[in-house]
This record gives sequence, C-alpha cells and structure tokens, in this order.
Amino acid sequence: MHYKTLLISLIISLKGFSTELTDTLEVAPNVDSVYAHYVQSQESEVFKGFTIQLFSGDRDNANKVRAKVVGLGLGEARVIYKAPNFKVYIGSFPTILMAEHERLRWLMYFPDAFVVQTLVPLYPIEFPSAAAQDSLIAPEDSRE
Repeated sequence: MHYKTLLISLIISLKGFSTELTDTLEVAPNVDSVYAHYVQSQESEVFKGFTIQLFSGDRDNANKVRAKVVGLGLGEARVIYKAPNFKVYIGSFPTILMAEHERLRWLMYFPDAFVVQTLVPLYPIEFPSAAAQDSLIAPEDSRE
C-alpha cells in the first residue's frame, strides 16, 4: 500500500517538473489597463474624516436649515438620515483641527454647531494658480 502511494507521488512530482516554464517578462499588454481599472473600481467616494453638524431632528426642519445655509450663500449642506433623525452636515475635513477652525466661522449663524467624526465625501483639492514662494529664501534687503 505504501509503495502505491510512493509511486503515485513520484509520478505526480515528475509530471510537475516536465511542464514548460513560462517567461514572466512576457506579460500581455492589457494587464496594465486591467490593473488600472481594478484600482479605479476600488476607490471610494468617501473617507473617514470630520464634518460640522448643524442640526439633528425631523425632515422638515432639516430641509429648512439646509435652505438657510444655501440662501445665505455659505456653501452646500448635506441632509443625511441616521435613524431616528435627519442631520444637516457641512464640509469635509481630514483633521479635527481644520473642522474646528471652520466651525468657528459658522457659530454666528448656528450657535449649536459641533464637529463630528464620520464618513465624509471626497472633496477636490484645488491648487493655487501662482506658485508659492519658498519660505526658506530670505527677502532681499531694500536699499534706502
């Protein structure tokens, strides 16, 4: 019985060594595009960050608060339902410091505003059109 098992194992191992080796450098040209598609499909439209909550309650009042934000020209507000209340959020911030800094601006309109950690939508990063000067370069002395 042991001889049969040994013979079968030997035949399988020899069969494995006799297969042709494939060159891994010859990769199909569309593999890069498949990988790019996979990476793009795995990207999320939200991230774990911070937002400012302006209101929590019923739907009608949440929509009124959102309309007030838009009407004052303060930006866009999101109405989110988290049982049992509707919540009004503004902003998407990667750090609590940035959110707290922005909250101070909103306190005059919404004194009960506070920062919440939650999943927030991605926001576009806008780069300034003019390149910033290097802060390590000392300005030239003016000659008077």
